[in-house]
Amino acid sequence: MKRLSETRKAALILAAIAIVEGTWVLVNLLVNPRGFLRYVGFLNESPEPLGWVLSILVFVGFTAFARRLPSVRTTFLALSGLKLLALAVAIAAGLCEEAIFRKLLMDTLARHEFSILLQVVALALAFGLMQGGGARFAEAWLLLSAQLWPRAHPASH
Repeated sequence: MKRLSETRKAALILAAIAIVEGTWVLVNLLVNPRGFLRYVGFLNESPEPLGWVLSILVFVGFTAFARRLPSVRTTFLALSGLKLLALAVAIAAGLCEEAIFRKLLMDTLARHEFSILLQVVALALAFGLMQGGGARFAEAWLLLSAQLWPRAHPASH
């Protein structure tokens, strides 16, 4: 059996992510384009220019930092299929994360009258759990929740 190169493995992983997340984005755009764009914050009646400015500053700062790395500098302007896949994943993942983590989770917590601070903490923990595996974040969540809601954890009394 022939072994896949590292580039080929990366391409397959990126393609799988792009297909799954991209399908979700595409279906939502096709079913209700205005509703989806409104839901993820692109068609708000009062846009937040500060959010866009900060996003652009983060992009510029990250790009400037990454460009200093030798492995990035050598291929910075080179086009490749892998970069196109990574771009597709970045766009789809950004929309999924915005819709699922920020919008759905924070709106649900807001409806249950959680403070902004607790919404942000819950969002960070949920995102970390999804990104990082779980055991450490589950432990952190248990420790944090024991501090925030001691009645829910009888052992912490």
